Amino acid sequence: MKKFRYAILLLSILILLAVSCTRQEAPQNPVSNPAPVETPTNPQPSLTPQAAPQDNPPQSPEPIPQPSAAPSNGVKEFKVEAKSWEFLPDTIEVKKGDKVRLLVTSLDVPHGLSIPEYGINERLDPGKTVTVEFTADKTGSFTAFCSVFCGAGHSKMGGQIVVT
Repeated sequence: MKKFRYAILLLSILILLAVSCTRQEAPQNPVSNPAPVETPTNPQPSLTPQAAPQDNPPQSPEPIPQPSAAPSNGVKEFKVEAKSWEFLPDTIEVKKGDKVRLLVTSLDVPHGLSIPEYGINERLDPGKTVTVEFTADKTGSFTAFCSVFCGAGHSKMGGQIVVT
């Protein structure tokens, strides 16, 4: 009877792994923060063609978020995105004693964020921001990695917290 239970359990695990490996990947360039669209309350049709402004150069993609210049309450805050086997930014540098706040959002599938040296292990569900706070009380380079199986590149999904 026990062998039958173990066989069913093993079969269930294999099915779950097969299903998670066959998920479709998210688009390569998702829009992380689309601009709000304002709709006029009483739109007026225009009969004359509108010329495009010539003095506005094309905008470059948004830069990778960095900590704010004047952190509130002495906290260094970073926005981190988890997607398709990478964290962006993949390296965060702080000084020993800094209070650090990571605002982490998964853009595609469930991921995890684990930094064992600081006792951090959080699940990241798609579209939800998780706040992770810690004091950088140890110097060194600490590996951050995905702790929730997320597909073929899962084992390569990582980053660094560098404390000087």
